[in-house]
Amino acid sequence: PVVGVDWENARMYCEWNHKRLPTEAEFERAVRGDDGRKYPWGQNDPSEELTVYHRPLGVNGLEEVGSRPKGVGPYGHHDLAGNVWEWSQDLYDPYAYRRERSEE
Repeated sequence: PVVGVDWENARMYCEWNHKRLPTEAEFERAVRGDDGRKYPWGQNDPSEELTVYHRPLGVNGLEEVGSRPKGVGPYGHHDLAGNVWEWSQDLYDPYAYRRERSEE
């Protein structure tokens, strides 16, 4: 996790690393999977066991990636909720979920 990075910084870092930010639809699928879960870990409300939240930024405000293994997402991703803001390539598009997926 990192703080003090705006969208443009995140985009430029990805470009420098020959990657890209996920689209909002890609991120949403990674978080919710295909079973319609409310949070990456399922339906249970956030807790300190599942994610980092309700903490001020600073020395004790962030946690290492993977520090909440019980909060892992449907595809094995860590830290998809809480801790820091997540940036995506685009904004929410309600029609993105109705379009056919392209093969990349």
